Amino acid sequence: MEYKSVPLELKDMNHGRREIVFAHAVYDNIDHFGDISRRGMFNKSWQENKANIGFNINHKDSDAGKTIDVWDDEFKAYTQVKIASNTTGDDLIEMVDAGIISSASFEYNTLRREYKTIKGRRIRELKEVRHLKSTLATYDNPAVNPLTGIVSMTKTQNIRTIL
Repeated sequence: MEYKSVPLELKDMNHGRREIVFAHAVYDNIDHFGDISRRGMFNKSWQENKANIGFNINHKDSDAGKTIDVWDDEFKAYTQVKIASNTTGDDLIEMVDAGIISSASFEYNTLRREYKTIKGRRIRELKEVRHLKSTLATYDNPAVNPLTGIVSMTKTQNIRTIL
C-alpha cells in the first residue's frame, strides 16, 4: 500500500454541522516523490467501493470521523468526512484550529501506471489506483504535494444553558 501526504490549507470554518472537506490529490503536477496523479485515476475504485473508503489520522485507524463522500473536479480529488461527536472528533477540530493538522493524504494501491521522462527525470504517471483511505496528518508528516489540503470545516460550538 502506498500513500501521498500533502500540506493542509484551511479555507473556511463555520459553526454548524461537524464536517471537513479536504483535497487529497492534485492532478497534473509532479509531486515530491516524482509521481503525477491523473484525473480519472480514482473512477473505477469509486464506482466499486466509494462507500468503504476509510478515514485516518496520521495513517492510523481513528474514530475521529467517517468518510461520507469523495469526488473530483478537473484539478483535485476531495474527501468529505463527518467528524465524530466524541473526544477524538473534538481533538481533531482542535488540532485543525491550532494548525497541528497540516497535511492531507490518501492511501492507495497502484493498478495502472506509465513512466515518462520529463526534463531528464523519470516520472511515474498514476493512471488507475484503488483508493483505500483518506488521511489528515500532523505537521511532522512530510507533504508530498503542497497544492492539496483542507477546503472547509464546519463545527458545532458547545453551548451552555444557564437557568
